[in-house]
Amino acid sequence: AMAALDQPTSRLSRSGNMSAEDCYKALDEEDKVLRQGLTKQSNLATASALVGSCPDMCPEKERYRRQYQRILSIFEMTADGSGEADHSRCVKEYSRSSADKEEEFPHEVRPASTLLMTMKYLCLHVMDAGDGRWADWYDFLWNRMRAIRKDITVQHLSSPGAVELVERCTRFHVFTAHYLCELDMMSFDA
Repeated sequence: AMAALDQPTSRLSRSGNMSAEDCYKALDEEDKVLRQGLTKQSNLATASALVGSCPDMCPEKERYRRQYQRILSIFEMTADGSGEADHSRCVKEYSRSSADKEEEFPHEVRPASTLLMTMKYLCLHVMDAGDGRWADWYDFLWNRMRAIRKDITVQHLSSPGAVELVERCTRFHVFTAHYLCELDMMSFDA
């Protein structure tokens, strides 16, 4: 049984029952307004590193987007089988950086303390949940650990805590390569 987790924070002042799609659209509009007031840093000599401020394992807008698009992992859904997001179990998904993507806001990037909390959650609550569904388990953990490493990179973190996070990711990859190497290629392909 999973221990009770803290409820994530919210930027929405929800009045009534908004759908996941409505919540996502409201947060997206708020971000568009924020983006209009920003000026891009173009001088590398004076540019500063991004400092994340997301206190949750997954930014709020991403949680609602993935719920309404129905792209949640089984490890992030409520136990009742409804397909709804359990917001306390959602973990930020990796997304590739590209030239056509906007820079992330600080409220979308997790600081070192939140990254450590997220890694502890993955190790304590998801690591033992792969029995019988190894491909889903591996894909989920691989993706979410990659997102942790990306948040470390975009913030230029080089603290002992950041090193510990990368070491845990490395241990996961070494362990799974050894433990799952006997499985059929369709189940596991490291």
